[in-house]
Amino acid sequence: MEKIATHNSATGEKSGGWTWLLLPFAKCQSKSIREQYLSGCRLFDIRLKWVNGGLRCGHGLWYTKKFAYEILEEINTFSEEYNSSVPNVILTFEDKKINKQASFMAVDLFKRSFKNINWGPVYIKWGENSGTVSTVYDLMWDREPQYNVGATEQSYKVLDGKSWHTFLPIPWLWKKLYYNKPEFNDNIYKFVDFL
Repeated sequence: MEKIATHNSATGEKSGGWTWLLLPFAKCQSKSIREQYLSGCRLFDIRLKWVNGGLRCGHGLWYTKKFAYEILEEINTFSEEYNSSVPNVILTFEDKKINKQASFMAVDLFKRSFKNINWGPVYIKWGENSGTVSTVYDLMWDREPQYNVGATEQSYKVLDGKSWHTFLPIPWLWKKLYYNKPEFNDNIYKFVDFL
């Protein structure tokens, strides 16, 4: 089976609150999580952020209408529902002012609650070593991941602080210009925008 992964996987879900205004700058997927799974995705990049005391999926200032727990609960059902392979999840907190204790508790709850998910590492984006434009992903979870997702490769444009893309963050435009036809294989998970 081809190893397909999606970048910012939850951005295909409905927007929470006023954040639908930010969709052109946040949206990396046009399909919902379920549609991505049915299209062959088996590794989900789930970004988390604390919004009004609750944990939601997000990208930048944008966040989902559903709580993160609801989205992960859906992913947890896929392998049984479709008699298919178990999905993998990598979690990343997108928050400069993260409450590490509350975040550790949330991750622990997820791992105990959703046994049909292969859990990869947990990261913090905009970590302590991050500059003003470039980002650093600090490994947050101080224990071994439950499951090693193996080799991964990016096939989307990264905000590296060195190119004009950093200052014009419009994923659908980059996809159109650069990454129309990624080639998948069964050796390495390839992360894509707009599966």
